[in-house]
Amino acid sequence: MKRLFTLLLVICSVATLMAQRPQDFMRVGGGISPDLILQDDGNHLQNLPQRNVMSDPETTVPVTLTVATEKYGQLEEQLKDYADVWSDSIVVSGFMNKADFSALWNHIWTHNISLVLNLEGVTMENNEVPDHALFMTGQFGSEIWPRIRRIMLPEGIKRIGTAAFACLHLQQVNIPSSVREIGASAFAYDNSLDCPIVIPEGVEEIKSYTFHYCHRLRTAPVLPQSLKKIGAAAFSYTDFDGMVFPSGLVSIGEVAFLRNGLSEIRLPESCTEIGSSAFENSYKVKEIILPESLDEIPWSAFYMCDNLEYISIPGNIKTIGEAAFECCFKLKRVDFSEGITEIGKDAFSLCAIDSLCIPATVLSIGDGCFTNNDGLKAVCSKAENPPMIDSGSVAFDAVGATLYVPVGSKEKYIGQSGWNVFAKVQEQNFESSGVDGVTAGSAADSDAAVYDLTGRRVDTPQSGRIYIVKGRKVLF
Repeated sequence: MKRLFTLLLVICSVATLMAQRPQDFMRVGGGISPDLILQDDGNHLQNLPQRNVMSDPETTVPVTLTVATEKYGQLEEQLKDYADVWSDSIVVSGFMNKADFSALWNHIWTHNISLVLNLEGVTMENNEVPDHALFMTGQFGSEIWPRIRRIMLPEGIKRIGTAAFACLHLQQVNIPSSVREIGASAFAYDNSLDCPIVIPEGVEEIKSYTFHYCHRLRTAPVLPQSLKKIGAAAFSYTDFDGMVFPSGLVSIGEVAFLRNGLSEIRLPESCTEIGSSAFENSYKVKEIILPESLDEIPWSAFYMCDNLEYISIPGNIKTIGEAAFECCFKLKRVDFSEGITEIGKDAFSLCAIDSLCIPATVLSIGDGCFTNNDGLKAVCSKAENPPMIDSGSVAFDAVGATLYVPVGSKEKYIGQSGWNVFAKVQEQNFESSGVDGVTAGSAADSDAAVYDLTGRRVDTPQSGRIYIVKGRKVLF
């Protein structure tokens, strides 16, 4: 990726955040449908009732409206008796179904007042909050968002439906301990939501878009040990820190934590899959612990995690995908384990890597993989046969860098496309040299005691060679 494009992306990311729409934030190839929140279930913003106007907004005092129903579908008739009552809270008891939620939506819209909705005394039809309970098709792209600041849900419900409370001015909500399923987009775009969220034990999946763009949510939701899957974009554009991933979590979907506020990502050993761009632009993250159970780091998984300084790649990972760690501008050290076979295009481009050791198991390295690491001074490749770099591709910025290769393989590397860019190539016996973990030397190292790799004191270190300084392997 070109530097100009990257710079523009950084500048524009904040400016465009508030104008995002589902179809806009999807990255090409992400494979996520923008229709999750926009699907049509029959509710439309058509023939809206006319809004009432307070006769004297300065002196009108809102009251608590209490309504009781004796059967499902009765709320519309009950609310007609209160058409001229201005309430800042509504307490409903009795029975509610989808028609009753539609009646509530119309009442709240016509009165245009921020209120608390207390449903703790309600029996829900089928023990669920219905799909699109307080969301109408077309609501997202309009300014017609009901002003409900708090919703109090009853114990006993088993399900919160798809987009049930999406696109509200919601600040607080409780998720009853009886809930076992939360639908896709249930709280999406509730960008004022800021309260403790506890996902009940028994819930196995956080579905796509569930808390997408809840960017004022400052406390990490508590996830249950029963959780197996976090869906695509489930927590994208949120700013909380401190999420603890449960020990039974199996998969994390595409863009699940796109532009989140996590400073630490510790995935459990049960996790076998993370989706493309899963943690892209995690701009606060400083530590990432990956489990041995992963076999792939996919496309853009940690793209632009620009506070990350170190990453260790577990031994079971075979493939690092395209742009996986691209634009991690502070990433200085990468520890690869034996077992990895493929490092994709631009995987570590635009980082701060000063030295690296590529395992003998690596078979191919993509175009631009380690380019734009301006401080790169040492590269060791432990494979006797050079890993494949496509003809015409540039995997390294080799200016001033020394390439270390196994004894007897220097000529192979010099004659191999993509490896012949190194002006300095040295052979090493890696088993005895301990070249793994070598770092670039600094001015402070010149003033300390220096030893060669056999432990002998060296008074005049030579440029381009590796020595021991303060217990570290350092390239001078």
